[in-house]
Amino acid sequence: MDFVGSLKKAVEIVKLNGAVAAEVGADEQSLQPGLIIVAVGGAVTGIFGGLGGIIGGAIAALIGSAVGVGILHLVATVFFGGRGDYVSLFRAESHAAIIGWAGFIPFLGALIGLWHLPVSVVILQGVYGMSREKAIATVAVIVGFFVALMLLSVLFFGVLLGGLLVGLGLAR
Repeated sequence: MDFVGSLKKAVEIVKLNGAVAAEVGADEQSLQPGLIIVAVGGAVTGIFGGLGGIIGGAIAALIGSAVGVGILHLVATVFFGGRGDYVSLFRAESHAAIIGWAGFIPFLGALIGLWHLPVSVVILQGVYGMSREKAIATVAVIVGFFVALMLLSVLFFGVLLGGLLVGLGLAR
């Protein structure tokens, strides 16, 4: 598959075309273009950091994508009966990472990035043959975990900061 063809398939996946997600997941030639799509998305988000931000953003996106898809694969297969392999899921998810290309737009890019949630549901349905309910549950469990982790972090650092301020005599 050529890169332009991969971009067209990426757009179809983002438009919630589960059949194309399954096709990309099964296509062994789609991995390299998918990696490029992920890296470009990371580079775009790091563009304001100069060359270091661009390179660092691309590397962070590749690592983050690999880990994120690993978590998605684990939850889908262990807890919700998804049938498939990590690489197939990674191929389809890497194409969906074209959403990250909007990351250079402050605030709006992050909102657009939320579209990846329903896209992941469709990818799980297409690549792992999951029911819509189980695919939604898979994504919801992961989102719920990270929201809870974020809230616990805010609580922990809030208490830590409050204790520091009291210790310094700046608060009661």
